[in-house]
Amino acid sequence: MGWETRGGKEYYYRAVKINGRVVKTYVGTGAVGAEAARRDELARADRAREAVARHAERERLAEGTRLAIAVYELGKRVYAEAMTRLGCHFHNGEWRARRAARAPVDEGAATDARARAAAAREADERRFAGVAPVPVRPFTAPAEAVLEHEIAKVAGPDAAARAAVRATVEAKRAELAGPRPRFEVSLVADRAALLWVRYYRLDAECRDRTDPRAARARQHELTAALRNWLDEMRRLGALKDRQRDRDRLALSG
Repeated sequence: MGWETRGGKEYYYRAVKINGRVVKTYVGTGAVGAEAARRDELARADRAREAVARHAERERLAEGTRLAIAVYELGKRVYAEAMTRLGCHFHNGEWRARRAARAPVDEGAATDARARAAAAREADERRFAGVAPVPVRPFTAPAEAVLEHEIAKVAGPDAAARAAVRATVEAKRAELAGPRPRFEVSLVADRAALLWVRYYRLDAECRDRTDPRAARARQHELTAALRNWLDEMRRLGALKDRQRDRDRLALSG
């Protein structure tokens, strides 16, 4: 909108948007209209400058984005070339090492290996048939102190409950050590049994606690105890495998 001439006189109108429709609004004539026209012209100039500044800022950001994308794509290409030279391939969104070609399975050799393993198991059974298990030695003094501490926390002052918990731990320890444990196997079985009773004691405390903050703290201890127990069980399994191999070698010799 702007100036309109009617009957030889100029009137100033301003366009205003109301409820989505552009409506012509009368402002004034003479000095009033001239002042309104001047202010509208200044406002249009300000809006034009702001539009130019916004456009320049968008162009600047777009240029930075294009540069970042170019650097990223270049890094991807360089990384892909390096991984390809290392013998890897891209699969399901990640780089993986290629699997070596598997040698054809010799069915005859596999059958012989299974037969030898079965013969070794039968030889073990014949060798130790009728042999009474070796009694499990007592806990060492440090392990006994730790065991008493854990039993006291689990069973409290009740002597019968403490005896029941000790019997359970001793049975678990004998189960872990096996019938004829070597010294190093029995030591690891001691630690595994102590970690086992500690884990189940913490588990019971986590279930009994009503304070959420204390329960979360106890849950961290429970997770650590479980991880330590599983590590000790893996160590015990490796020692028992080595003991079994030595027994088989002694038997074959």
